[in-house]
Amino acid sequence: MDRLGAMRIFVRIVKAGNFSAVARELNTTQPTISKKITRLENELGVKLLRRSSREQELTEAGQVYFQRCQRILDEIDETESIVRHQTIAPQGTLRITAPVDFSHSILAPLLKDFLQLYTDIHVDLILDNREIDLVAEGVDVAIRVGELKDSSLFAKPVAESFFCMVASPEYLKQYGTPSRPEDLIKHNCITYSLLRVWDIVKNEKPGTVSVTGNMRCNNGDMILESALIGAGLAILPYWLVYEKLKAGSLKQIMQEAMPDAVPVSTVYLDKKYLPLKVQSFIDFFTTWAKVHPAFNL
Repeated sequence: MDRLGAMRIFVRIVKAGNFSAVARELNTTQPTISKKITRLENELGVKLLRRSSREQELTEAGQVYFQRCQRILDEIDETESIVRHQTIAPQGTLRITAPVDFSHSILAPLLKDFLQLYTDIHVDLILDNREIDLVAEGVDVAIRVGELKDSSLFAKPVAESFFCMVASPEYLKQYGTPSRPEDLIKHNCITYSLLRVWDIVKNEKPGTVSVTGNMRCNNGDMILESALIGAGLAILPYWLVYEKLKAGSLKQIMQEAMPDAVPVSTVYLDKKYLPLKVQSFIDFFTTWAKVHPAFNL
């Protein structure tokens, strides 16, 4: 049997927590994965996993085997990575997931520049505001905006996302320009769904202010369009509005009351072994963001 391949599958199962996710990742069936593990256990003469209908857990022998397999595979992957960096250009399909709004504003021009440089890479892009399972969906790298939740994944910050309160010149002419957090109660505030307060800075301290408005939405592009036609005030990421501010179709207000920037991060599965295509994308994104006006308020 392919012992090295079986070791990789076993490690993936332990990390993913189930057979189905690994089967989807490898584009095969759950029974096929199960047979490979059974064959591995028969070869070793020990049980590695205790299986039930919903989950599995490592046996004592499985824990030892898992730890040693990880070390062995890490060494192999690191060795191969070193050789690849010296002899092979980045290539293959790069599967990326990112939030919808961010992709429209930032990822489209970023990928255009990236793919012009790396002509042997093809991108498979999944747009989703949910934080999808990278293993289950076979994703190489995720782009996340905001503070990250604790997880077993690895992350690298590549930029900062600043916030701006904006309104159209027409709206401000008709309803006036707020200058203090207390003034917002008099205005129509377009908010993200489920939000009834805005994070703001009051008296140089982080705080919140209750706001009201006649519309909430779960899509930043829609909130932007509403602000552009004079429907109300909105707080949006700078990368979503910077071109409109430059053109004068939106005005920036109360910037001193905006909360601190949040990180834009690339998130991936493995720290020690990153495919060259993934490392190339992360490095390119980091360099690109440093000079892009969307990340320099």
